[in-house]
Amino acid sequence: MKQRILPIAIVLMLAAAALFMPAGCAACGESDLSGHALVGGTWTSTQEGSWGQYVFRPDGTGNRGLGVQSETFTWSIPGAGRITINRDNARAGELRREQWNYSITDGVLNLESRQTDFNFTFNRVGGTETATTAPPAAGNEENDNEFALTAQEREFVGSWAWAEAPEWNYNFYDDGTGSRGTQEENEAFEWAAEEGVLLIITDAIEEMWSYTIAEGLLTITSMQAEGIAYSYVRVA
Repeated sequence: MKQRILPIAIVLMLAAAALFMPAGCAACGESDLSGHALVGGTWTSTQEGSWGQYVFRPDGTGNRGLGVQSETFTWSIPGAGRITINRDNARAGELRREQWNYSITDGVLNLESRQTDFNFTFNRVGGTETATTAPPAAGNEENDNEFALTAQEREFVGSWAWAEAPEWNYNFYDDGTGSRGTQEENEAFEWAAEEGVLLIITDAIEEMWSYTIAEGLLTITSMQAEGIAYSYVRVA
């Protein structure tokens, strides 16, 4: 995954991805994060265009950014080497949950998005480094290749045929990837959905759509280009 250094305004909109999980890693059995390697001190960015700094607290809360460009969040560990960040105050048109791969080596934290091609590094300032990262509790491990879907996202999984040309399909897979187009010509993408907002990320563009799903009909309306809307019928 290549590294991109982008301004905070773009990170806010696209380092996206959406959606809500419990604080304190209740989903994976970890209610006490006090021994986790992320806890302790402040993580300060080594690059421009990132959040500047992160603080992870043992109660599953945290904050990131500096001054007016700061925000609070909750965090959890759904699997080894993975972190989910749930933004407390995402604005309209922004998705709430971010999923990252992470590693810590010699006091340096690397965050690599599972949803976009963002990759950021941070140095630990202050605090005491924990020697190892606490693994998920026994019996609650998630497959490292598994993309944690929300209830809203599970509604998308499957194939949808364009109402006006059924040979053109959207395919949403349960690992957060998908494809769209015809059998002869199609395009791969990554996706996330939350509270009526669908994010589609391709190699060329990031798209945001409002959506409704009712009685097997998916309707998406562009949030970036006025007057563009499409409807799709579930076929699988």
